Amino acid sequence: MEFNGAAYLALVKNYKNLEWFDDADECYYQYRRISQELEPWGWAKLADIIAWLSCGYGVRVSYTVFWCLFTIFLFGLVFWAGNGTRKFEIEGMELPVNPASRPGQRVSLIDALYFSTAMFTTSQAPVNTYPVKFYRHLAMLEGILGWFFLGLFVVVLSGVLIR
Repeated sequence: MEFNGAAYLALVKNYKNLEWFDDADECYYQYRRISQELEPWGWAKLADIIAWLSCGYGVRVSYTVFWCLFTIFLFGLVFWAGNGTRKFEIEGMELPVNPASRPGQRVSLIDALYFSTAMFTTSQAPVNTYPVKFYRHLAMLEGILGWFFLGLFVVVLSGVLIR
């Protein structure tokens, strides 16, 4: 059977008119996957692969949730395994001017995952934990990825839920 993009798109439109949104999403996903396979290598195919992996062409919220959780766990493991974060106790209510000047203690895996979640969702480290050395840059990168993936999540979720 030969691939016909116009037939796929007409089928997607008919499914939406019938309010069979799950079938419309599945048909659109298959249409994009097949057209990606047929496309020659280039920038368009690379962008299509990124759209497929990151959000399932805008119809798979689970793909974006996976990448959010994967990023949090990966950075948390890197922070923990590399001893990239330190924890200090807060004396009263005043914080040290430069937390890096105080000796800190190694954080547990749970604390590293908590730090990673805070950096991913708010781009702000918890009050009593701070990254050290090269890991400051990784924390900043995780914050940027967090903004990107959370924005993508909102866009994909709204596209799937609001019809």
